[in-house]
Amino acid sequence: MSVARTVTSSDGVEIAVRDLGGDGPALILGHATGYCGAAWEPVAVELRKYFRCIAPDCRAHGSSGRPGHDGFSWAMLGTDVLAVLDALELRGPVFGAGHSAGATGVALAEVQRPGTFDGLWCFEPVLFPPRAMHDSENEEASNPMADAARKRRSRFTDRDEALRHYEPRAPFSRFAPAALAAFLSCGLTEDEAGPGMRLACRPEDEARFYEMGGFEETWLAVERLGCPVTFATGDQPGAFGPGHAELLSGRIPYGQAEVLPGLSHFGPLESPAAVAQSIVEALGGETTGL
Repeated sequence: MSVARTVTSSDGVEIAVRDLGGDGPALILGHATGYCGAAWEPVAVELRKYFRCIAPDCRAHGSSGRPGHDGFSWAMLGTDVLAVLDALELRGPVFGAGHSAGATGVALAEVQRPGTFDGLWCFEPVLFPPRAMHDSENEEASNPMADAARKRRSRFTDRDEALRHYEPRAPFSRFAPAALAAFLSCGLTEDEAGPGMRLACRPEDEARFYEMGGFEETWLAVERLGCPVTFATGDQPGAFGPGHAELLSGRIPYGQAEVLPGLSHFGPLESPAAVAQSIVEALGGETTGL
Protein backbone atom coordinates (compact mmCIF):
# COMPACT_ATOMS: atom_id res chain seq x y z
CA MET A 1 0.00 0.00 0.00
CA SER A 2 3.07 2.23 -0.17
CA VAL A 3 3.42 5.13 -2.57
CA ALA A 4 4.96 3.68 -5.71
CA ARG A 5 5.96 7.02 -7.22
CA THR A 6 4.98 10.63 -7.67
CA VAL A 7 4.05 12.37 -10.90
CA THR A 8 3.95 16.06 -11.67
CA SER A 9 0.66 17.62 -12.75
CA SER A 10 0.38 20.47 -15.23
CA ASP A 11 0.69 23.16 -12.54
CA GLY A 12 3.68 21.56 -10.83
CA VAL A 13 1.83 19.83 -7.98
CA GLU A 14 3.31 16.43 -7.11
CA ILE A 15 0.69 13.66 -7.15
CA ALA A 16 1.44 10.51 -5.16
CA VAL A 17 0.42 7.29 -6.87
CA ARG A 18 -0.26 4.05 -5.02
CA ASP A 19 -0.08 0.73 -6.85
CA LEU A 20 -2.58 -1.56 -5.13
CA GLY A 21 -1.65 -4.59 -7.19
CA GLY A 22 -3.02 -6.72 -9.98
CA ASP A 23 -1.77 -7.19 -13.53
CA GLY A 24 -4.93 -6.91 -15.64
CA PRO A 25 -6.19 -3.83 -17.47
CA ALA A 26 -5.45 -0.57 -15.66
CA LEU A 27 -8.11 0.72 -13.28
CA ILE A 28 -7.68 4.22 -11.87
CA LEU A 29 -9.35 4.59 -8.46
CA GLY A 30 -10.36 8.08 -7.32
CA HIS A 31 -11.03 8.71 -3.63
CA ALA A 32 -13.45 11.04 -1.87
CA THR A 33 -12.51 14.46 -0.53
CA GLY A 34 -10.76 14.21 2.82
CA TYR A 35 -9.55 10.62 2.28
CA CYS A 36 -6.68 9.10 0.27
CA GLY A 37 -5.91 6.50 -2.36
CA ALA A 38 -5.20 3.80 0.21
CA ALA A 39 -8.86 3.94 1.27
CA TRP A 40 -9.48 1.77 -1.83
CA GLU A 41 -7.27 -1.05 -0.52
CA PRO A 42 -10.14 -3.18 0.93
CA VAL A 43 -12.00 -2.94 -2.39
CA ALA A 44 -8.81 -3.65 -4.35
CA VAL A 45 -8.43 -6.98 -2.54
CA GLU A 46 -11.09 -8.27 -4.96
CA LEU A 47 -10.50 -5.89 -7.87
CA ARG A 48 -6.89 -6.84 -8.38
CA LYS A 49 -7.98 -10.31 -9.43
CA TYR A 50 -9.13 -8.62 -12.63
CA PHE A 51 -7.42 -5.22 -12.89
CA ARG A 52 -4.17 -3.44 -12.17
CA CYS A 53 -5.40 -1.09 -9.43
CA ILE A 54 -3.83 2.36 -9.34
CA ALA A 55 -4.94 4.80 -6.64
CA PRO A 56 -3.57 8.37 -6.73
CA ASP A 57 -3.76 10.63 -3.71
CA CYS A 58 -5.70 13.74 -4.73
CA ARG A 59 -3.77 17.01 -4.55
CA ALA A 60 -3.58 18.23 -0.92
CA HIS A 61 -4.47 14.73 0.27
CA GLY A 62 -2.41 11.80 1.53
CA SER A 63 1.18 12.05 0.30
CA SER A 64 0.46 14.45 -2.57
CA GLY A 65 1.58 18.06 -2.65
CA ARG A 66 -0.49 21.14 -1.89
CA PRO A 67 -1.36 23.60 -4.66
CA GLY A 68 -1.41 27.34 -4.32
CA HIS A 69 -4.57 29.14 -3.25
CA ASP A 70 -6.13 28.98 -6.71
CA GLY A 71 -5.10 25.39 -7.40
CA PHE A 72 -8.18 23.76 -5.90
CA SER A 73 -10.32 23.92 -9.03
CA TRP A 74 -12.22 20.70 -9.57
CA ALA A 75 -11.11 20.74 -13.19
CA MET A 76 -7.62 20.01 -11.83
CA LEU A 77 -8.90 16.71 -10.41
CA GLY A 78 -9.35 15.55 -13.99
CA THR A 79 -6.05 17.07 -15.08
CA ASP A 80 -4.25 15.20 -12.30
CA VAL A 81 -5.77 11.89 -13.42
CA LEU A 82 -4.50 12.54 -16.93
CA ALA A 83 -1.04 13.34 -15.55
CA VAL A 84 -1.00 9.95 -13.81
CA LEU A 85 -2.08 8.13 -16.96
CA ASP A 86 0.57 9.88 -19.04
CA ALA A 87 3.39 9.35 -16.55
CA LEU A 88 2.60 5.65 -16.18
CA GLU A 89 2.21 5.37 -19.98
CA LEU A 90 -0.99 3.41 -19.54
CA ARG A 91 -2.57 2.11 -22.70
CA GLY A 92 -5.97 0.55 -23.34
CA PRO A 93 -8.05 -0.83 -22.18
CA VAL A 94 -8.06 1.63 -19.28
CA PHE A 95 -10.93 2.00 -16.83
CA GLY A 96 -11.81 4.41 -14.05
CA ALA A 97 -13.75 4.09 -10.82
CA GLY A 98 -14.32 6.80 -8.30
CA HIS A 99 -16.12 7.77 -5.13
CA SER A 100 -17.67 11.22 -4.64
CA ALA A 101 -15.09 13.84 -5.72
CA GLY A 102 -12.89 11.00 -6.99
CA ALA A 103 -15.71 9.97 -9.30
CA THR A 104 -15.94 13.56 -10.49
CA GLY A 105 -12.20 13.48 -11.16
CA VAL A 106 -12.21 10.42 -13.41
CA ALA A 107 -15.29 11.77 -15.23
CA LEU A 108 -13.62 15.13 -15.84
CA ALA A 109 -10.50 13.38 -17.14
CA GLU A 110 -12.65 11.67 -19.76
CA VAL A 111 -14.30 14.99 -20.65
CA GLN A 112 -10.95 16.76 -20.94
CA ARG A 113 -9.54 14.02 -23.14
CA PRO A 114 -12.30 11.96 -24.77
CA GLY A 115 -11.38 8.34 -25.27
CA THR A 116 -9.18 8.20 -22.17
CA PHE A 117 -11.33 5.52 -20.55
CA ASP A 118 -13.08 2.47 -21.96
CA GLY A 119 -15.61 2.66 -19.14
CA LEU A 120 -16.28 4.42 -15.84
CA TRP A 121 -17.92 3.45 -12.55
CA CYS A 122 -18.88 6.48 -10.49
CA PHE A 123 -20.27 6.16 -6.98
CA GLU A 124 -22.30 9.27 -6.13
CA PRO A 125 -20.11 11.75 -8.03
CA VAL A 126 -20.33 15.37 -6.99
CA LEU A 127 -22.12 16.47 -10.15
CA PHE A 128 -24.99 18.82 -9.36
CA PRO A 129 -26.98 21.42 -11.25
CA PRO A 130 -25.66 24.94 -10.60
CA ARG A 131 -26.30 26.25 -7.07
CA ALA A 132 -27.76 22.95 -5.90
CA MET A 133 -25.47 22.84 -2.88
CA HIS A 134 -27.36 25.67 -1.18
CA ASP A 135 -30.57 27.55 -1.89
CA SER A 136 -29.43 31.13 -1.47
CA GLU A 137 -28.95 33.25 -4.58
CA ASN A 138 -26.36 35.36 -2.75
CA GLU A 139 -22.94 34.74 -4.30
CA GLU A 140 -21.39 35.38 -0.88
CA ALA A 141 -23.57 32.79 0.84
CA SER A 142 -21.92 30.46 3.29
CA ASN A 143 -20.95 27.06 1.90
CA PRO A 144 -22.14 24.52 4.50
CA MET A 145 -19.74 21.80 3.36
CA ALA A 146 -16.79 24.19 3.62
CA ASP A 147 -17.97 25.40 7.01
CA ALA A 148 -18.20 21.82 8.29
CA ALA A 149 -14.74 20.99 6.94
CA ARG A 150 -13.13 23.91 8.78
CA LYS A 151 -14.59 22.66 12.05
CA ARG A 152 -13.03 19.20 11.81
CA ARG A 153 -10.67 18.11 14.53
CA SER A 154 -7.32 17.94 12.78
CA ARG A 155 -4.77 16.82 15.39
CA PHE A 156 -4.32 13.68 17.49
CA THR A 157 -1.70 12.29 19.83
CA ASP A 158 -1.36 9.15 17.70
CA ARG A 159 -3.39 6.83 15.46
CA ASP A 160 -4.82 5.00 18.47
CA GLU A 161 -6.36 8.23 19.74
CA ALA A 162 -7.66 8.94 16.24
CA LEU A 163 -9.25 5.50 16.12
CA ARG A 164 -10.99 6.10 19.45
CA HIS A 165 -12.23 9.42 18.12
CA TYR A 166 -13.55 8.22 14.77
CA GLU A 167 -14.77 4.68 15.44
CA PRO A 168 -18.00 5.57 17.34
CA ARG A 169 -18.90 8.56 15.15
CA ALA A 170 -20.87 8.64 11.91
CA PRO A 171 -20.02 8.06 9.15
CA PHE A 172 -16.94 6.18 10.40
CA SER A 173 -19.04 3.92 12.60
CA ARG A 174 -20.44 2.39 9.39
CA PHE A 175 -17.04 1.75 7.81
CA ALA A 176 -15.67 -1.75 7.38
CA PRO A 177 -12.80 -2.16 9.88
CA ALA A 178 -10.27 -2.55 7.06
CA ALA A 179 -11.49 0.67 5.42
CA LEU A 180 -11.20 2.65 8.66
CA ALA A 181 -7.71 1.24 9.19
CA ALA A 182 -6.71 2.23 5.65
CA PHE A 183 -7.96 5.78 6.21
CA LEU A 184 -6.03 6.09 9.48
CA SER A 185 -2.92 4.75 7.76
CA CYS A 186 -2.68 7.38 5.03
CA GLY A 187 -5.19 10.00 6.21
CA LEU A 188 -2.93 11.04 9.10
CA THR A 189 0.62 12.29 8.92
CA GLU A 190 3.28 13.50 11.33
CA ASP A 191 2.43 16.95 12.64
CA GLU A 192 5.25 19.29 11.66
CA ALA A 193 4.03 21.81 14.26
CA GLY A 194 4.82 19.48 17.16
CA PRO A 195 4.51 15.94 18.47
CA GLY A 196 1.55 13.90 17.31
CA MET A 197 -0.43 13.42 14.10
CA ARG A 198 -2.56 15.69 11.93
CA LEU A 199 -4.98 15.12 9.10
CA ALA A 200 -3.07 14.76 5.84
CA CYS A 201 -5.84 16.74 4.16
CA ARG A 202 -5.91 19.96 6.15
CA PRO A 203 -9.42 21.19 6.99
CA GLU A 204 -8.72 24.50 5.26
CA ASP A 205 -7.69 22.65 2.07
CA GLU A 206 -10.81 20.48 2.13
CA ALA A 207 -12.93 23.60 2.60
CA ARG A 208 -11.20 25.27 -0.34
CA PHE A 209 -12.14 22.33 -2.59
CA TYR A 210 -15.81 22.79 -1.68
CA GLU A 211 -15.63 26.54 -2.26
CA MET A 212 -14.16 26.02 -5.73
CA GLY A 213 -16.53 23.20 -6.66
CA GLY A 214 -17.56 24.81 -9.95
CA PHE A 215 -20.88 22.98 -9.98
CA GLU A 216 -22.08 24.58 -13.21
CA GLU A 217 -18.86 23.60 -14.98
CA THR A 218 -18.93 20.01 -13.78
CA TRP A 219 -22.67 19.62 -14.37
CA LEU A 220 -22.41 20.72 -17.98
CA ALA A 221 -19.41 18.43 -18.46
CA VAL A 222 -21.53 15.33 -17.84
CA GLU A 223 -23.15 15.62 -21.26
CA ARG A 224 -19.73 15.28 -22.91
CA LEU A 225 -19.08 11.83 -21.47
CA GLY A 226 -18.87 9.50 -24.45
CA CYS A 227 -17.79 6.23 -22.82
CA PRO A 228 -20.10 3.86 -20.91
CA VAL A 229 -20.66 5.10 -17.35
CA THR A 230 -22.34 3.36 -14.44
CA PHE A 231 -23.61 5.85 -11.88
CA ALA A 232 -23.79 3.81 -8.69
CA THR A 233 -25.48 4.96 -5.50
CA GLY A 234 -26.61 3.81 -2.11
CA ASP A 235 -30.24 3.90 -1.01
CA GLN A 236 -29.78 5.71 2.30
CA PRO A 237 -30.98 9.32 2.75
CA GLY A 238 -28.63 12.00 1.48
CA ALA A 239 -27.99 14.58 -1.20
CA PHE A 240 -27.46 11.92 -3.86
CA GLY A 241 -29.44 8.67 -4.07
CA PRO A 242 -31.26 6.71 -6.79
CA GLY A 243 -33.03 9.74 -8.26
CA HIS A 244 -29.77 11.58 -8.78
CA ALA A 245 -28.14 8.52 -10.36
CA GLU A 246 -31.06 8.15 -12.77
CA LEU A 247 -30.83 11.85 -13.65
CA LEU A 248 -27.12 11.57 -14.43
CA SER A 249 -27.44 8.35 -16.42
CA GLY A 250 -30.18 9.90 -18.56
CA ARG A 251 -27.93 12.74 -19.67
CA ILE A 252 -25.42 10.63 -21.61
CA PRO A 253 -25.81 8.05 -24.40
CA TYR A 254 -24.23 5.13 -22.54
CA GLY A 255 -25.22 5.79 -18.96
CA GLN A 256 -26.84 3.45 -16.50
CA ALA A 257 -27.80 3.71 -12.84
CA GLU A 258 -27.24 1.07 -10.18
CA VAL A 259 -28.49 1.09 -6.59
CA LEU A 260 -26.49 -0.76 -3.94
CA PRO A 261 -28.91 -1.51 -1.07
CA GLY A 262 -28.02 -0.51 2.45
CA LEU A 263 -25.21 1.87 1.52
CA SER A 264 -24.86 5.58 2.20
CA HIS A 265 -22.70 8.14 0.40
CA PHE A 266 -19.70 6.35 1.93
CA GLY A 267 -20.58 3.01 0.33
CA PRO A 268 -17.08 2.05 -0.90
CA LEU A 269 -15.86 2.32 2.69
CA GLU A 270 -18.88 0.52 4.14
CA SER A 271 -19.09 -2.60 1.98
CA PRO A 272 -15.89 -3.15 -0.01
CA ALA A 273 -17.00 -6.56 -1.30
CA ALA A 274 -20.34 -5.32 -2.67
CA VAL A 275 -18.65 -2.35 -4.30
CA ALA A 276 -15.94 -4.53 -5.86
CA GLN A 277 -18.60 -6.82 -7.31
CA SER A 278 -20.47 -3.85 -8.76
CA ILE A 279 -17.29 -2.47 -10.37
CA VAL A 280 -16.32 -5.82 -11.88
CA GLU A 281 -19.83 -6.33 -13.29
CA ALA A 282 -19.98 -2.78 -14.67
CA LEU A 283 -16.53 -2.80 -16.27
CA GLY A 284 -16.30 -6.51 -17.01
CA GLY A 285 -16.76 -8.45 -20.20
CA GLU A 286 -14.41 -9.45 -22.95
CA THR A 287 -12.28 -6.30 -22.66
CA THR A 288 -11.18 -7.26 -19.13
CA GLY A 289 -10.91 -10.97 -19.78
CA LEU A 290 -13.58 -11.81 -17.17
